[in-house]
Formats: sequence, C-alpha cells, structure tokens
Amino acid sequence: MKNEMALDLRTGALVKLSSPEELLEEYKTDTKENTRMAKKKKTLLLQFDGGNGCTKIYYEIPQIDGKVKKVQKVVKSCIDIVENADDTYALNGLTKVNGVAYNFNTSKSVIETSKENKKHNEYHFGLIARELDLISDEIKKKQEKDDNYKLIESNKFNISITTPLDAYNEMLDDVKAFYEKKKALLIEKDEIKKNIEIGHIIIRPELVSAINFIGKEVKTGIVFINDLGGLNNQYIKLEDFKTDFKEQTYVGENGYKYIVDNLPNFMRNNSNKSYKDADIIRYIESVNFGNDEEKDSLIQKFFNEIYVKLLIKDLDKKSISLEYDKLYFVGGTSEKFKDFILKGFKYNGAKNITIVNNAIFANAIGAYKKAKVEIEKLEKQGK
Repeated sequence: MKNEMALDLRTGALVKLSSPEELLEEYKTDTKENTRMAKKKKTLLLQFDGGNGCTKIYYEIPQIDGKVKKVQKVVKSCIDIVENADDTYALNGLTKVNGVAYNFNTSKSVIETSKENKKHNEYHFGLIARELDLISDEIKKKQEKDDNYKLIESNKFNISITTPLDAYNEMLDDVKAFYEKKKALLIEKDEIKKNIEIGHIIIRPELVSAINFIGKEVKTGIVFINDLGGLNNQYIKLEDFKTDFKEQTYVGENGYKYIVDNLPNFMRNNSNKSYKDADIIRYIESVNFGNDEEKDSLIQKFFNEIYVKLLIKDLDKKSISLEYDKLYFVGGTSEKFKDFILKGFKYNGAKNITIVNNAIFANAIGAYKKAKVEIEKLEKQGK
C-alpha cells in the first residue's frame, strides 16, 4: 500500500483500504507476514485547501481494526519567498524546497489566486512542502510507538488540491503542468536534507468538491451552494446533482475580508462608542466571540442591514429566489458567523438557508473523497 493528501489554491465515497481481517492478518508475528506487510506500505493521501489567511488540511490514517483516524487541521498560510538566498541564509530559519528559499516565520499571507499572480503556485507549493515535511516527521516518530503508522510510508504521498472556480476554469492546464514538474521534492532546513515523493496529483474545483460533502442531503431539484471564503464568495447551481460549473457560477467580493474592512466603521457609526478597528478584529477572532451582548447586537445589525443584503444582491444576479430555492453555505466565514448569517437572512425574509456542519472543511473533505476514488482507479489501471 502507499500514503495519500489534497489543497485549495487560493489564500464522495470512501475507498475501502482493507478488511479488518486482512489488516489483522498483516500484523501477525510471523516473519513472512511482517515482510509482506512491509512491502505493501500505504501512500497517504492529503487534501490541501488553501485560503487567504489559512490552509485546511485533511487526511485519514488507516487503523488496525479497519477503521480510519480522520485528521483535519487549519494552519496559517504565512509564507514568503526569499530571493537570492544562499546557503548562509538557508541556515538562518529558512527552508529550501527544490532550491527555492521560503520564510515560514513571516506575517505575509498567500495572496489571492489571479492570472496576474505568477508566483501564486510557488507560494502554495511551499506551503504544501512544509506540511509534507512536518507530517513526514510526525509519521516517523509515531511509527516507533504505534503499529497503525507502520502501514504508511513516511516520505511518499498523493495530494489533492482544490482551486477556486475561476482559477479552475481559466488556469487548470497551467496548474496541472506546474505540479506535474514538482513530484520530487528536496527539502533542506537546519543542515538536514530530505527527499519527499509525490505520486498522484488531483486538482479539484472548490464548490464542485463541496457537492461531494453535502451530497447526502441533496436529493433532487435545484439547489445553490455558496462558499464564503477569506476574500470572496462563490455560488454554484446544482440541478438534480448535475451542473455546468463554467456557466452556472458567480464570484463576488464579499468574503471575510469585506466584513473586517467594513464592520468596525459601521459599529462606530451606529454607537456612541469609538470602537477601534483592531479591538473589533481581536474580538471577532477571540474565543469570547459571540459572548458580548453589546458588540454582538451591533454586529447582527451589520449583517441584517449590510452584509446579508450584499449576498442577496449576488443571488439576484443569478436569478436565485430566496423564497423558493434551497441554498447551502460552506466555507470558514460561514462557520465563523453562522448565527449572524442565519438571523440576517431570516431578518430579510429568506427561507431554506442551511449552513452545513463543519462548513470550514466542506471543500477539503469533499475533494478528498473524490480524489481518493480517482486515485484508486488510476492505481488499478497501473498508472
């Protein structure tokens, strides 16, 4: 067996690995069985869903009892490329990946995917390499203590990458070509060199991936999915589980960034308090968010009168009826402001609004499930 992973460039049916009996058989103390197991290492599949400020990572670890341990985490997408970095600089906190020097100790976030951003792929590739390196180290440590991890190669991975719809439609060939050339990674840090191998690379569009996540709820008819991300919002139309996402999509500019750029000023204008931008943003991002009645009432007013109305305006551009059509929300912004969004739509007379559970990982998990099916087919075909 091998190791498997996935990523979203901007910022499903599960495949049965082995039956419990087969897995237990591989762990018998018989030398021949242990040798057979060693030759069947599992390549881990990881899903990377990158955003403006953070990257979502999802993968599964096979267990001896036939079950899987699901791992999902959010990491900061802070990274910078250091031009003309020589070996001296590489020893001072930088990491080289195939000769490109990255600084992961920066506050600079990956900028939004665009046709003009020629370095976007390089930035996200650096983030992927960083996580593959860290997960490789983690697997090696756990292999010494946990037999579950002996099923997995520590330096061989498959990856699935999710892209925004506009990037997928307009840049897919370029993105594929870029990553096909990056299957062999030489990572250099702290005077240590490590080789990482990437097997299959699957590129998936974001909202189409979300369909695989919420598919159990969608039976027939017309529904719409809205992905509220860090920088923008994307809509897709799904009719009887089929869609032409090149024609039935819309991308707006009303993501998390719009909220943090406009909410503080709205609160100042609707209160006798001089709220500072930094104080409001710190509150939104703190563990106490949603527990300050005075601030929350102003935030709700902003969602009722400003933010949700903008989302409705976007819906109107695609002739989406808030009275008759079903609308699902995914994305980190949906999860962060779940109660405010739902109340905002209710305030504006909207029905049939659903924010899915685990909305922040909807694209990542959906893309993972789809990629796993595709990779299994490729491996059966010997590709």
